Formats: sequence, structure tokens, C-alpha cells
Amino acid sequence: MRSVGRPIPLEHLAVARRTELASQWPTAAEVEQALGVERGRPAPSAMQMVCEGRLLAAYLPDSGGSWRFPPWQFGRDGKPVRYLADILGSIWGTGEALDAKGRTTGWAEIEWFIAGHALLDGRSPAELLATMPYQVLRAALAEFQSEN
Repeated sequence: MRSVGRPIPLEHLAVARRTELASQWPTAAEVEQALGVERGRPAPSAMQMVCEGRLLAAYLPDSGGSWRFPPWQFGRDGKPVRYLADILGSIWGTGEALDAKGRTTGWAEIEWFIAGHALLDGRSPAELLATMPYQVLRAALAEFQSEN
């Protein structure tokens, strides 16, 4: 017979799931290396690109905290996919993913990217971002501009 303990709070389950999901994603240093290799010069700071709205990163609070970068936002060349900054701008334009200081942990945006979307025939924006970035942008604009 199984013993019944206290239920695990949903917040703890969410943190565990997010950690599991993002633990294999590239770090800022790995992103910077990939961005700089092709050009043969110093790469831009990955976190600077996040602050400028050109990349998406997810914050993991465990082990002192770290930022991880979802791999689906990069093309085969290691650069951000086309229209990514526009897509992120449309999401952030509503303010829903941002705290009172205009900051984000990245998770609200990631949830949008990995969930199936009606305007993409039920497929997730992350699934289509590399091959159909304009359609993902159109879905983001349709969803988030209508909220403004």
C-alpha cells in the first residue's frame, strides 16, 4: 500500500518541470560562442541581446541562478531566427509577461511558444519558428495586438 504524504504544491512542480525542460538548453556563454565563431570576432553579450529584445532567455533559480536559451529560437547557423525580435516585441507589448519593473523570467513567453496555437493549425510556434517564422509572427501579432 502506498503511503500518502502531503501534496506537492503546484509551484514546486512547475519549478521542477521548468528546470527539467531548460537544463539542457544552451547557457549564455554557449550562445555567445556560437554567435561569435562565424564572424571571427567577439560575440555580442547574450544577455545584452535579451535586454534589447533580440533573444529569449529563461531564468532558472536553482544553483545560484542561471539563464538558459531555448534552442528553437536559433537557426542552423546559430543566429536568432528571422522575425524573433518582432515576435518577442509583440508579446512584451502587452506587458503581461513583464513584472512591475518591466522585467521577465522568460517563462510566460516560453509557454506561448511551446503551446499549440489555433492560428498555426494546432502546432506550436516553437515547432514552426525555424521554417515558417513569418506565420509565427502573424500569429503573435493577431493574438497580442488585439489585446492592446
